[in-house]
Amino acid sequence: MNKFVLCDLCGDENPRFVLDSPGLDGPLVECLKCGFRYVGKRRAALTFGSQKPEEAVHKLRAANVHFRHLRLEEEHRLALLNAEWRLDLIRKIRPAGKLLEIGCSRGDFLRVARESFDACGRRGPVST
Repeated sequence: MNKFVLCDLCGDENPRFVLDSPGLDGPLVECLKCGFRYVGKRRAALTFGSQKPEEAVHKLRAANVHFRHLRLEEEHRLALLNAEWRLDLIRKIRPAGKLLEIGCSRGDFLRVARESFDACGRRGPVST
């Protein structure tokens, strides 16, 4: 029995251990077949969408009640700065190649990632 889950990208069953970090939901592993890095064994049963939509909206609004509204231009500027910071982290692991972002929203990160990567994205949930 394999101690890690199958690769999230290609389905291969033989990843190698990379590191263990308290910031992750399990050990980081790398697929030996495709090179994808992912959490190899989940410690928590993380689920998304388990709440009623109204409850999720209420919690989100309550969590953001003290944030001031930004002008759209400022929101875009901050989103691009965040995207550049995230891309710098990724470049430390892999400086170039192919990049797929699931849930890319308006595409701020994709726009920045295309400077170094062959990048594409998908806005909504993936159908199975």
